[in-house]
Amino acid sequence: LPAVKLIKDGNIDTKKQQVFSPESTKRIAEILDSVASMKGSGYRAIIDGYDVAGKTGTAHVSMGKKGYKRNIYNSSFFGFVNDKDHRYTIGVTFFDIKAKWPNYFASNSAVPTFRKIVDIIIQENLLKVNNAK
Repeated sequence: LPAVKLIKDGNIDTKKQQVFSPESTKRIAEILDSVASMKGSGYRAIIDGYDVAGKTGTAHVSMGKKGYKRNIYNSSFFGFVNDKDHRYTIGVTFFDIKAKWPNYFASNSAVPTFRKIVDIIIQENLLKVNNAK
């Protein structure tokens, strides 16, 4: 399971600290795995032979007290792709998407972009197939 690094005042604390119990960490990993599954909103991130997990997000852009901007959204996918020796964390965020339904959803914008980034990492031989977990 991944180690958690804390960021305080913009600096990464390099000491390994147990932030969550092993049980909580396992459950969080299961949830993130389920997002990048055929039943999850991140299914486009699935790559056979690699350990991929993450979380999608789609938000209607707020104008504060005036409500929401009409048909403008932010979408994101923060995911992980691992093999035996390498661990990558990749975050993709699109701001002020003005696309029509369903294209503004993270599953149709941020997730395919994440997948393209991972494909490049694989092409550059920075991840090895069949060594996941």
